[in-house]
Amino acid sequence: MQIYLHGLRLIRIFGFALGTPSRHNQVAACFCARLFVPLNRRTIAAMTTLFRKFLPAAVAVLLFFTLAALYFAPQFGGDVLPQHDVRQYEGASREIHRTREAYGEDPQWIGSMFGGMPAYLVDVRYPAQLVKDAAVPLTRAVPIPAGLIFFAMCAFWVMLRMMKIDPWVGIVPSLAYGLSTYFLLIIGAGHLTKMWALVYAPPMMGGIWMTLRGGRPGWGGAFTALFASLEIGANHPQITYYFLLAAALFWLSEGIVALREKLLKPFAKRTAVLAAAGLLALGSNFAPLWYTAQHAKDTTRSGSELAAGDAGSGGLDLAYATAWSYGRAESWNLLIPDFMGSDSARAFSEDGPVAAALTPYGMAQAAQQLPAYWGEQIQIGTENGIGKHGAKGRQKISNGYLRKLHLIGFDSCFKNRLFCKFFCKISNVQIFRLLGLFDS
Repeated sequence: MQIYLHGLRLIRIFGFALGTPSRHNQVAACFCARLFVPLNRRTIAAMTTLFRKFLPAAVAVLLFFTLAALYFAPQFGGDVLPQHDVRQYEGASREIHRTREAYGEDPQWIGSMFGGMPAYLVDVRYPAQLVKDAAVPLTRAVPIPAGLIFFAMCAFWVMLRMMKIDPWVGIVPSLAYGLSTYFLLIIGAGHLTKMWALVYAPPMMGGIWMTLRGGRPGWGGAFTALFASLEIGANHPQITYYFLLAAALFWLSEGIVALREKLLKPFAKRTAVLAAAGLLALGSNFAPLWYTAQHAKDTTRSGSELAAGDAGSGGLDLAYATAWSYGRAESWNLLIPDFMGSDSARAFSEDGPVAAALTPYGMAQAAQQLPAYWGEQIQIGTENGIGKHGAKGRQKISNGYLRKLHLIGFDSCFKNRLFCKFFCKISNVQIFRLLGLFDS
């Protein structure tokens, strides 16, 4: 159906509304006639197509925000989530903030950490990190902790769209990724840099996919450079390294396919674009990487001057480095709740089977002093499982069916001594010790 607004009719309307149909009224009517052009079927179809195109994105963003806001509803009422690592950081950086407020510049040294250490390892503003600074206003649009879950869902959805996944279908795995139990655990502990790294990693992987396999490698390289810069700027090398391992395997598989199909020249061009994107990402974060690398030789990751002979030249001890890694059997925690008992702080009940087994020995009360966790780690706040979240003795089921890649297998692999020694030997820069990949 066509809708026509004729100029003469508009003249009459304006003449009636504004008095006599003067020349100004006629000009206004003609302007409106040109403005309200006929809406034919093609125009309506184009508007409908545009609406359908952006509808999934609007629904996804609205749904992600709603669920994140509902889960962390108390924060919008003024409550603050107590996060241990955040409190530690606030105490450690208070001296820096006071100096910054008093003198307008960052100090180079603080005495509140380990008897004194460089301030740039605690809190410093790098003017050259333009990409990271530009993203700050966007990341603050939704306050944390709800914002962390919201942006994780959005980031995963964006990655799936880069991979040409149906936008409606992509909502489901995005919800699963954002509501992963592990994310909720590290947010509660205050591991914010790790969480931001997990937010930026999916679109970085999507950019890599676009570069190596997509139809527009140039756009893929641009997205890779952008999100890799944000990923490195998040300053959590452990997560970045894990995802780069996955990216390296993906690159290797694409190279094998290119070799078999005799497409090495296009593959080389795509690799060059990817390498350029990586250099841009590294260059945009050069300052913190450089200063951290310079200081690494003065830390335990570079050995100790107090050890006799060559005992202190090997960096971190392997047992120390993997003390917080999953044991081999602990990987079953991903599928079986409380496979290793529970968390370290939880004891057995006074009327449970453990207390009953100790009763004949007159030690029933000892059950309440025994930790329920019996795995290989020093201690844990709670076990990492798929779709479960321990809270006050209850198991809350969430949609945590998808986990980030390293929890599926890498932690167990790092527990393998041969694996660790192999990577330590092939790494000329001792990346394990330099970046502290085994830190929580």
